[in-house]
Amino acid sequence: MLSVHIVTYHYVRPLAASRYPAIKGREVDSFRDQVRLLQQRFSLIRMEELSAALAGYATLPRQAALLTFDDGYRDHFDYVFPVLDEQGVQGSFFIPVEAVFERKLLDVNKIHLIVASAPIKQILQTIAQEFPRLEQKHEVAPLAVWQQELAGTNRFDDPQVSFVKRLLQYGLPDAPRRALLDQLFSTIVRVPERTAAEELYMTLEQIKTIQRHGMHIGSHGYGHYRLSALSPAAQEEDLSLAAKRLQAEGLIPRTGWAMCYPYGDASVSAAEWLERNGCAVAFTTEHATARLEKGSRMRLPRWDTNQVEELVLKAIGQPI
Repeated sequence: MLSVHIVTYHYVRPLAASRYPAIKGREVDSFRDQVRLLQQRFSLIRMEELSAALAGYATLPRQAALLTFDDGYRDHFDYVFPVLDEQGVQGSFFIPVEAVFERKLLDVNKIHLIVASAPIKQILQTIAQEFPRLEQKHEVAPLAVWQQELAGTNRFDDPQVSFVKRLLQYGLPDAPRRALLDQLFSTIVRVPERTAAEELYMTLEQIKTIQRHGMHIGSHGYGHYRLSALSPAAQEEDLSLAAKRLQAEGLIPRTGWAMCYPYGDASVSAAEWLERNGCAVAFTTEHATARLEKGSRMRLPRWDTNQVEELVLKAIGQPI
């Protein structure tokens, strides 16, 4: 059975020298070392090779691996691209159209910047102070109810950070969620949203530059929505708007293009639309090695950068 280890990255930057040194990212030197490690242990392939294998036109090398980069960050132009270009490795970069082309800060990035800008205790205190107004204006349940409903941890965050992320990403209904998110951003981050977006995302010319140098460009949707939270019609509209804009700019072809689901949320409606409209392969954030079985191409899993060392140990047969 064909398989490929797909690794995903987000922030890659000199963290201590950045505006947000506490943001969860990978240091540039660490990224360079990780690329070298992956080159030593795996055969790093191009997106075109993966698409050909999925279509039955090619066979992948043993221990194939693919590098992917989400959200169109300026980090990817400033720090990732030079490393990949130097090493002769292709990266696949997934562009959230509204954020990059309209310089609109994604909700997920607002959350990242909030969490990176203040101690979690201060963030929770601010949420507690703001919540009575949300309860009154939007008729939402008290904060204690949300704390109980959204409690828990994940592999990469402690319980308090996990709660804040869940509350602000999808826990609350949309109107109070956006109101609370905007209030936290203005009081804690204290940077104009347009300024934050200009600093955070690549420009169109930068995207075209890395593409000219052999990097692969794919879609990350238009508004970076959790697609399963939208109606099928709204999902199709978002995916269509993104594809048309990227095609108009010459960044993706009309057929044979790649998609990365925002938040890894691969809804049935979205996958069906992608198959009907020329998408060759689409990626989730499920953590596993991708098995290229029949019907798998619209839901390929990926490993996180923080799991690469674990992945290498598995590949060489050592216990973890």
